[in-house]
Parts: sequence; structure tokens; C-alpha cells
Amino acid sequence: MASHLTTNQAIIFCECPRKYYLRHIKGASPSYDQAHVLDMAKARAFLALFKNERRFLSEVGDQSELRECYARCLDMAIATSISQSAPHIMGADPKEMEAHIERELEVFLLGRIERAKRHMGTFGITGEELAISVTYPPEDVGRRVVDFKHRISGRISLIHAEPDFARPIQISTAMPPMKGICKGEEMAAKMNALLLEELVGRPVVASSIHYLKISETRSIAIGESNKEEVKSFVSQVTGKCDFEKSSGACAFCEVRGECGQ
Repeated sequence: MASHLTTNQAIIFCECPRKYYLRHIKGASPSYDQAHVLDMAKARAFLALFKNERRFLSEVGDQSELRECYARCLDMAIATSISQSAPHIMGADPKEMEAHIERELEVFLLGRIERAKRHMGTFGITGEELAISVTYPPEDVGRRVVDFKHRISGRISLIHAEPDFARPIQISTAMPPMKGICKGEEMAAKMNALLLEELVGRPVVASSIHYLKISETRSIAIGESNKEEVKSFVSQVTGKCDFEKSSGACAFCEVRGECGQ
């Protein structure tokens, strides 16, 4: 077993240790159903959009060009998403997937267009200046970082600049539990915050989880005590010998055919 832990593995272990064993120790191949694939495609479309938005927006010289700009952004995001999700699409109809992603991103893109319009009207900026003012730096999207001190690694899906700190956003396809954030997602958020803290060299006071299915973001405060908490959790997972099964999510598990329990 590897001596490090990724943020995705933390979520899976807390969801079901048996699933973690099958996926990351035994190496069982997941069998994704249509819902899994659509969530995966949506997440990848968002990341592709964030990563390329600045490039497209830098070519805009007038407000009338914004809709065409974001239409091109959407086309690129859809194409990238379907290409990256291709190994899991199986019998799904690519046209149906395109329509699904377009519906999911439509409201968000209208908000981005209105935001760009406000910046153009208020500050009189266009092109590269406009793009820099309203988009995320491409290099801060999908950044993979490794912290050897805590032996954890992960992908910070998006780094969002707040007035006094940078906040990592963990893009998640999970629905939030009825009574709040589950342990695995909370631990992954803390891990991401510590990874970003190592990266930027200053304290990160909060991390966020964005739930794609309901477009809701929840923040988690990060304190000094979380360093030892994460370190202890990593040691617990990587040193574990028995992997009991958790009940409650078997019907949605992508390795249920390999489980045998």
C-alpha cells in the first residue's frame, strides 16, 4: 500500500473502508453507471471552463461579443469533458451528454456574462484587462500539489482569492448528507487547505466543498489543530489492516460487483 493518501481516497475511506480496499489496494476496476458518468462529465466541464475562460474572454472588445465568447467557452468545455470521460461513456449517447452538460452550465454562464458586463460598464475595460479582472488564473485551476510532511496529495480544483486569504474549492459530485458535511468530505477539505497553506506559505483559514448536483458551497474553518488531525487520519488509513464494510451506499457503489460482502 502507498504511504501517502489523496483527498479522493480520504472521502472513499470514510464512505466505506471496504470500497477503499477494493479500489486502492486490490485495484478493482470501477463500473460506472449513467449517473456517475454524468456527474464526472459535469465536473470536468466546469474545470475546463475555468481553465480556458481567460483565453476566450481576452478576445472580447465589446459587450455584444460576450454571448458568443461564452458560447465558444461552453463548446470547448463540453468537448473536453466528453473526451476525458470517453473511457466511461459506454452505451451513453454523446449528444444526450452534451445536452445535459449544457443545461447544467447554462445558469452559471449567464451569471458569468452579467459579471463581465458589469466590469466592462463600471471600469471601461476590455480584452486581456477584462479577462484578468473576472476570471481565475488558469494555473490555479486543477493544481496538483503534494505535501510530503503529512504524506498527502490531492488536486485543488480551484483556488479562489478572498480579501485576506486564498480558499481552495473541492469540486465534489456528492450530495450533502441531510445533517451536514460527511466526515470524508470534511477531512478532504481540511487536507486541501493544508496543501494550499504549504503551497502559498501562509495560513489558509477556510476550505470549501462545492456540491455539483445542487450548486451549493459549504465552507469549513481550518485551525492549527487540524494539522495533527490530518496527520493522525492519514496514519490510521495507511496503517489499517482490516477494512470493514459500511452499509447505506451499496446501491450506488461503483465496485459493488467486486465486493462479495
